[in-house]
Amino acid sequence: MELTNKNGIPESVFRWIQILHKQNEVKRNESIAALELEFGKKFELKISATSLIKSVREVVLTDRHYDEVTKEASDLYDSTIGMVLHDSFASLPSRPGEFKEVRVGAEIVKVLVHGQFDSIYNLDLNDYKSLKIGGYIWGDKEYEYTAQLSIYRFLYFLHKAIMANDIGTITQLFVDYRDREFETKKYGWADVPNYPHKSIELNFQMWDREKTERWIIRKVTDYKIATMLPDNELPLCKDEERWMRVAKKTGKKTYNKCAKYCSAAPFCNQHLGG
Repeated sequence: MELTNKNGIPESVFRWIQILHKQNEVKRNESIAALELEFGKKFELKISATSLIKSVREVVLTDRHYDEVTKEASDLYDSTIGMVLHDSFASLPSRPGEFKEVRVGAEIVKVLVHGQFDSIYNLDLNDYKSLKIGGYIWGDKEYEYTAQLSIYRFLYFLHKAIMANDIGTITQLFVDYRDREFETKKYGWADVPNYPHKSIELNFQMWDREKTERWIIRKVTDYKIATMLPDNELPLCKDEERWMRVAKKTGKKTYNKCAKYCSAAPFCNQHLGG
């Protein structure tokens, strides 16, 4: 993947984004390689917990065309801040019984399914998310967060033979919180108890082991089949996977993810065909 700076952000900031994303990619690849050493073999197909939650089309196209993908550095500004936040939490002294940056994996239908969660403390899973306050106000992430935590818990059990507790935590840190949103009560939900300020913890009841296993096997099987198909025959993304919005006045449909947030869009006949 190549980073560009057509928006002209300061050179020092562009370099910061370039270096941190490269370092993160190297670190991730090294941890996956170390995981393969534990299994004593290289896997032809590997997929992460976060990729399992995405559409098959997006994952396969991004993998195939990764070296052709270009990203505007300014679009990665928020995710770079997220990397820094994760690294700072990882650098803190661990509490007794706490493990951080835990990479786990398992072989499922001949595919290495892997993931890395931020911490486990007294068998409670926790993952940190940096986001804008709008992501909390209008976001609908319950299914995504529940699935992600459930996959981590299942992989942790297969890899470490230890079952984590069935309530997982997502700690959200807001990067653009403004006091006036609370003080003016612009949004009706601001009256609820524990209105979020700079950060908030959200707890999720994870799926049981059997449900998680069925879900992962189905998704991994879909992924395996898709890797054997040409680009233009890949399963189509669903409207909700494309973040479809319908204009109230005109009824026109727009697909927000395709327009800006999907690396595979330039290579996707579903997107290019409208």
